[in-house]
Amino acid sequence: MKNKILKGQYGFRNARKKKDLELILILTASVIFQIVWGRYLGGTFKLLLTVTGILTVLPLANAAAPFLTMLPYKTPEKGFHDDILPFEKNGEVLYDLILTTREQIIPLDACFVDGNSVIAFCPSEKVPSEKVREWIRTALRKDGLTPETVVCSDRNGFIRALKQKTRMEENTVGSEKIQKTVSILKSISY
Repeated sequence: MKNKILKGQYGFRNARKKKDLELILILTASVIFQIVWGRYLGGTFKLLLTVTGILTVLPLANAAAPFLTMLPYKTPEKGFHDDILPFEKNGEVLYDLILTTREQIIPLDACFVDGNSVIAFCPSEKVPSEKVREWIRTALRKDGLTPETVVCSDRNGFIRALKQKTRMEENTVGSEKIQKTVSILKSISY
């Protein structure tokens, strides 16, 4: 049995897209089958299959929305994960998050969380780092958290910011504040 890749783990985007695509294909086939089969049957079965086919479109749309949101974004290459791995002992690292606002889709390839700060890597050129920083701070502030928030748009800047955090004590890993921050970031992400 395969290990399920959970939200925040490396490889989540690719695994989620694959799972969503399978569901979309099954639901699409189901809708087509129900409507086509309903056309060949007469009476109440025709009406019943046509109605159920149309109602199956609703879960199809619910599955398609996150899939279409994630479609342009891939999990970063394994080398990126290997570069970040040593920093996981200093805090929690979330991978492959996609935050959505009313105006924008914000892909975060990695997000480091410790007791006092959030350091995010957003490689998208379409999203200004300052806007991402404010959006994350606002989301965390709603739950009473006020960590220092840094958003890097280039990989080397993100690695430099992580290296600066290596001076912190390792005993904060797993603290309640970190877990609450991680939980909030996961909840606002696809």
